[in-house]
Amino acid sequence: MPSKEMVDAFNTTGTLAVLAMAGDSIQLSMFIKASNSLMANANWSDISDDAFLNKSLNEQKLILAALSDAKSQQLQFLKNSVPPSNIEEVNVYSNVLFSTVSLIGGSKVGPMTVGIDARENCLSTLEKISGYLPNVSVVSASEYEPFAKSALEVMTALMTGINGVLETDELLPPRDIQAATRGTLDYDGAIPDDPNMVVPDNLDDVYKQSIMENTMRQSISQLNRMKVVVESLNTQVSSKLVAGQSFETRSSAGASIYIGKIREETLKKGKTIFSPVDQQSSVILPENFCPSKFMNKDSFCREEFVLMFLTWPVITHFHPKSRVFLARHSKIIELEVTSNDKPVNISNATNLINIVIPRDSDVHLDAMKVNASDNMNRAIPLVFHYFNITSPQAAFMINIKPSSNASRLVILVAHEMFPVPGKFLFSRLVEELPFIDDSRTLFIDSDMNNNRTGRFVAAIGKLLNNAHSSNFTRKDLDPKFSSNYELKITVLGCYYYDEPSLTWSPAGLKVISANATHTKCGTSHLSQFGSGFLPNVHEIDFDFIIANMGFVDNSTLYVTLILLFVLFIIAMIWGHYKDKKDIERSGVLPLPDNKPEDKYIYEVTFFTGPDSDAPCESQIYFMASGDYDETEVRFLPKANSNLYRRYDRNTFVMTTARPLGSLHYLRVFIDNKGRLPYDSWQLERVVFRDLQKSKQYTFETNAWLALNRGDGLADRTFLCANNNEDMTTFSQRMYNITNRNANQDHIWMSVFLRPTGSRYCRKERIIVCATFLFVSMLLHAMYYENEGESPIDAYAYIGPVPIALSQMIKGLAVIIFVLPFSTLLGAIFKRARPRKYVRCKALDAIEKQRELQLQKTGLTWKNASEKSKVITKPGWKAKPKIKPVVKCLPWWTRPLGWIVCVAAMTGSVFMVWSYGITWGEITTVKWFSSFFTTFLVSILISQWLKVVLVSCFGSICCVPNHSVEDIDCDEELPMLQEDEEWALMSPLDPSTVRDVHRVFGVTHDDDATKKLSVQLTKDRDMKFIVRGIFVYCLFLAVLFIIVNDKTDINAFLLQQHFSATFLNDKLFQATRVIDSNTNATLVFPNELRSTDHFWHYAKNLIMNTTRAQRWYNNDPPYGLRGFLDDRANRMVGYPILRQIRNARFVCSVPDPMNSVPHANNKRNRSCTGIRGVHMEDDHDYCANWVLGEASDAACNFPEFKYQTASQLKTLTTVGRLGTYSGGGYVIRLDGYEADVNERLDQLQKVHWIDKRTRAVFLEFSVYNANVNLFMTCMICFEVSEGGGIVTKWRFEPVRLLRLESNAKDNVVFFCELMFVVSTVFFTFRQLWEIKKQRCGYFYQYWNLAELSLVLLSWLEIALYIYKLLLTLAVADEFNRTKGNAYLRMDYPVLVDQFYTCILGLIMFVSVLKLIKLMQFNKRMDVLALTISLCWEELSYFLIAFIIIFFAFCCLFYFILFVYLPEFTSMLSTAQTSFSMMLGKFDFDEMQQANSLSPLLFFIFSVLNSMVLVNIMLAIILKAFKEIKVDLSKRENTYDVLDYMWKHFKKTLVLQPNAVNQVKVNLNKKEREGLQSERDFPDKVGQLLQQINSLYFDGKLDLCKPEAAKTVFSVEDDARPRRKLRPDARRDKKPKTIFFSD
Repeated sequence: MPSKEMVDAFNTTGTLAVLAMAGDSIQLSMFIKASNSLMANANWSDISDDAFLNKSLNEQKLILAALSDAKSQQLQFLKNSVPPSNIEEVNVYSNVLFSTVSLIGGSKVGPMTVGIDARENCLSTLEKISGYLPNVSVVSASEYEPFAKSALEVMTALMTGINGVLETDELLPPRDIQAATRGTLDYDGAIPDDPNMVVPDNLDDVYKQSIMENTMRQSISQLNRMKVVVESLNTQVSSKLVAGQSFETRSSAGASIYIGKIREETLKKGKTIFSPVDQQSSVILPENFCPSKFMNKDSFCREEFVLMFLTWPVITHFHPKSRVFLARHSKIIELEVTSNDKPVNISNATNLINIVIPRDSDVHLDAMKVNASDNMNRAIPLVFHYFNITSPQAAFMINIKPSSNASRLVILVAHEMFPVPGKFLFSRLVEELPFIDDSRTLFIDSDMNNNRTGRFVAAIGKLLNNAHSSNFTRKDLDPKFSSNYELKITVLGCYYYDEPSLTWSPAGLKVISANATHTKCGTSHLSQFGSGFLPNVHEIDFDFIIANMGFVDNSTLYVTLILLFVLFIIAMIWGHYKDKKDIERSGVLPLPDNKPEDKYIYEVTFFTGPDSDAPCESQIYFMASGDYDETEVRFLPKANSNLYRRYDRNTFVMTTARPLGSLHYLRVFIDNKGRLPYDSWQLERVVFRDLQKSKQYTFETNAWLALNRGDGLADRTFLCANNNEDMTTFSQRMYNITNRNANQDHIWMSVFLRPTGSRYCRKERIIVCATFLFVSMLLHAMYYENEGESPIDAYAYIGPVPIALSQMIKGLAVIIFVLPFSTLLGAIFKRARPRKYVRCKALDAIEKQRELQLQKTGLTWKNASEKSKVITKPGWKAKPKIKPVVKCLPWWTRPLGWIVCVAAMTGSVFMVWSYGITWGEITTVKWFSSFFTTFLVSILISQWLKVVLVSCFGSICCVPNHSVEDIDCDEELPMLQEDEEWALMSPLDPSTVRDVHRVFGVTHDDDATKKLSVQLTKDRDMKFIVRGIFVYCLFLAVLFIIVNDKTDINAFLLQQHFSATFLNDKLFQATRVIDSNTNATLVFPNELRSTDHFWHYAKNLIMNTTRAQRWYNNDPPYGLRGFLDDRANRMVGYPILRQIRNARFVCSVPDPMNSVPHANNKRNRSCTGIRGVHMEDDHDYCANWVLGEASDAACNFPEFKYQTASQLKTLTTVGRLGTYSGGGYVIRLDGYEADVNERLDQLQKVHWIDKRTRAVFLEFSVYNANVNLFMTCMICFEVSEGGGIVTKWRFEPVRLLRLESNAKDNVVFFCELMFVVSTVFFTFRQLWEIKKQRCGYFYQYWNLAELSLVLLSWLEIALYIYKLLLTLAVADEFNRTKGNAYLRMDYPVLVDQFYTCILGLIMFVSVLKLIKLMQFNKRMDVLALTISLCWEELSYFLIAFIIIFFAFCCLFYFILFVYLPEFTSMLSTAQTSFSMMLGKFDFDEMQQANSLSPLLFFIFSVLNSMVLVNIMLAIILKAFKEIKVDLSKRENTYDVLDYMWKHFKKTLVLQPNAVNQVKVNLNKKEREGLQSERDFPDKVGQLLQQINSLYFDGKLDLCKPEAAKTVFSVEDDARPRRKLRPDARRDKKPKTIFFSD
């Protein structure tokens, strides 16, 4: 055997070249065959599996490179050799050709010895040989057998080579790698057909992908060419056969061919044709099979036909992804029926043609051995096995072989569930199943399976003797089932290659039966058929075993849980500390002016309001008046850090000498001495509790004690609220309840804002929050487990955590389930009473004060302690101080709530830990980031919704009693001893003025008080003005940031770039069209004049620009797949050409022109008509726009099928010549450039653009990652009815996605949230203004401006949400298709355009609103006052101006519309006329268009520019002068700058803070000599007393207001009714105080 050195020295390449040049084909063939024999047997070229693996990687590459080069040279010389002239030479040539590719099937690396170029040369040589068959003379068909064998061998080898390359993971043909490296392989930058294909970054991977794609393209092309070779052989062989004869042969590789000529009348009983390779592989023709009926329905079935039956040992079409449906070693059967050398299209046959498809017999599947006792389920005596079916129209086969008696064994099968008694799809007794391949077999065909896919579960068990296999219960299963068995589950399928879709499909096929080696399929059509065969069986282990629970492998899980636990412990410690402070703050303080001798005890509670300025540091005084007595002026303790704070509840104990009776009046006043702004006090409620009588009196105050708020009163008198009358309005109740519920019921905020009067402590709130958190985590984990991972389309990020709408919806669903549980826990802790009541704190406080007071008088501690005791009635049992509004729960429910919380937390943590261990580190991190959205939804949405809904329900449906606190109900009050003299008390004389009204208090009529009130009110107003301007400037800054995000300079540059690329590209000018008539060059777009120019533009610039072309050095654009030729913008989907055309018969030619000869001397009786949406065509056509008259092949053009706007997801478009709908006829510009250009040439030939075409749109979308911009691109080519093409374009850049790593986008997202909050605030403020001003609100300009701003803001928010939903839909489609499928963004871009326009309007109105905010300065009203003053004269002038201007527009339009494009419409004429007024015009064009133009232009300029404009200016200047004089006499309302300077100096301690104390007079007004209006109630009281004694015998109760109504009621309705008012200064009704008050 020659060595490699000897062969190299022989110079085989030179010898081949010499023989080729000599034209000696026989010698050349013999030399090639000898060389191939040498390489096949030499050790140095041995590529058998064992020998090849023993070589080093470098040696392997050298051997493959040498073989690949040798094969490529041989095939190149064979291709160029002289063709054969007789059948013997044909056989020799084909045999030599086979010897060249014989190494392909010899080993696993055999496919790497022949590259793309070698396979191309091989098939070309085979085609050349096959092409000479008709010229070769033969006597019988058997003479073709050597060629048929060799041709089958060659085609099998080529298929094997292609399949080997497509499924390889490592080695590739060396020749292909060299071609990819040199860039000689075709590399198209088009979007790939496979949506899931990833463009690699590594250059080696790019080379591999390029080789794979070229191999795949070659596979499609070569398989079609092989089909032509086989058909040529079929034609030649069948021509030598007579009816009843057949030709069959097989190759050594396992391929076979059967060609038989059959008469149809011989098929009445059907016929079975066996494969020459495998007698078990066959085709079974049905009874009365009649191919001629598929050509002629009236056939008598007496014709002859030829049946070709091919068996391929490999999968022929290996390139589709659907090849996974086929068994790896499935053979392919190909059937073809011809009649008179024409193929018969057999489809939808009534009787199925049965095909038995063999599989590789060397593939042996071992059954799984099962021990029933070890694998039996613990809950039910069954052994479960699961298997998956992923392919459509599949069948499955279960083989079971019991090791012992199979009596009463039962097999159950279920889909997507565990089969249990009563719930299963199929149930059979094993002993009743047929024996197939030495085992009991349950076969479920494709019809019985009914196209089910997914997870199936099979169960094996044993029935007791009396049970039936189709109807049994769990008790009928033998729990002692212990038989062993062998099990094998196989998934089966039948598929054919669908050539139009290039996929393996199960349509029209049925799995009839199967065994271990064959599958029997039924088909209603003929094609290439293969079978699916997938062994699939798994055991289910129900014991949860955690294999890896180490800290390192699950660091995120452990760190998160440990961190949450540490935070929980810290929160509990903090909660315990704050609970102790709350207990201190909830104590009772005695009033400093209590006297030790006073025995009657009242508990007084003052509630401070929720406003930020509600706290008070001034001295507080009060007086209370009842039926029997009234207090002196009492004062509260001085303010400190624990008293009179915001939301505070301060309780004091007050003693009096005797009972006051039922309380009616409460007077509260302050000295206004505190530091600003805490010199005032927002008093929400005052509650008096009579501890002697256990009665309660509530004063719903809701008022400010302030000189600079509301009516400026620091001294107010309040009426006691009637228990039977609701003294509050709905707004007041809503305001109070919302504030209370936000502090009490928001589980997260209430931890920090807990009311001091609640028994629901902070520790309990914290543990409820923790329980809510962990249970939510558990439910979210369960949901995540069932749903699985899905792509997150985040529109914002908080750090690395995505915020997505889909995650928010999932989080809200989880919270809805957890919320009732957490609410129940909160209710338990709120309502559970204490185990033991505590003694009333007020009694302890008064006893302690009395003890100290008595000790100061000299008493000893013991005596003082004894005398200070509160005397109680002996024998009376203590009872709760206040009856609770809602019935309390037993005390033991509180520890029960703790137990439930701890149990729920522990169980949830354990389950979450289990899920985390099972998922692994990566999935756990994704789940935690997904759960974070749920946590945000709870804090920001769900809890606030709960607060608002509960508040609305409470305000509308019930009147809650907020005066009763939880801690009041937890105190017990003993029955107190009463003095006897208290029972003898008489009511106060109603005819006298009470002291509560006679005390001077704060005198508001005093000049100093008035001056101070005015000053403080002005300072407060200026404070709000400055703060309002500052806040509004912040709002404008937020708005500006949002607007600035929409105004990216890159959007303009990107649009300019595309305009230059597609509309004025210099590269296009280099290849521009030459007009054959004028021999002039045409530059796009303005000079395109015919459809031929458009086709040239489409096939050159569009195709070259919409995909990356080769580099300047002719290197392929590796890594730029999907990019445009600018290499910066990535195509989203693929571009399309969409045609809009007029329907037929929409126009007719009028007489006499319809008789004029037109084309081909035919009369011109029809026309295409003008354009319009209602005239568009929407029918489906065949080629050449023929309606149902062409052949089937001509009707297979998808470009002639109409697609609706909803299918294309496009919008109506307005062009220069008309408006067009979103539907049309579409050309997809996807795929390889050569294929697309070939398709465009074909469409040009079949007149896809014709006389009825009205417009063609080029539409596509791109994305630029560098600037994060999408852009929709549309170029409209409108075909004018008069001839020519008019072009219009729109390139719309838009930003739809956020960058997770971009700080700017995070700032913008925060500003958008602030914009929503601001909109909500402004909305409530405007609603409040409308409520106050009612109809008058709509008569003020600034009110209308603010109302329009609010409406525009809500419209903006709605558009933002809608755009977000559309963007998420686009992103989901983009993720699903990797951006490779057809994807339009017209809807989100359109919504974004509206969004941007509305945003601009909002910015415009918002900036104008600054004028209103600065109206404290008189000069800011100049513009409005000037326009309002001159508006009447100006309106009449504008009417005259519009009339004159419109007259000139009409004149210009009718004279110049034919000649100048600026005057082709009234709108453009008006626009041009305005430009002429501003001095922008082209006088030369107007002069050339019409001789009257100079005169008309002169008159227009003089009249409009000189006369009318100056008249308007004179009117405005006159009004401005009058306003300026008037403003000089006014003063500014507020000196804001002085106020700011003063406060600036106070901040720097350059100016001391002034003391704003008012004088408080505690003396009483004297009765004698008082003539003031305040003494009027005394006189009225005396009058009522006299009337009562004189006319009513003293029976009227003058303490009730109804008595006054009775006295003063008269019969005359015209007289006004008068009401008795105890004091003119008191508030008639509590008033709701809002933050802006």
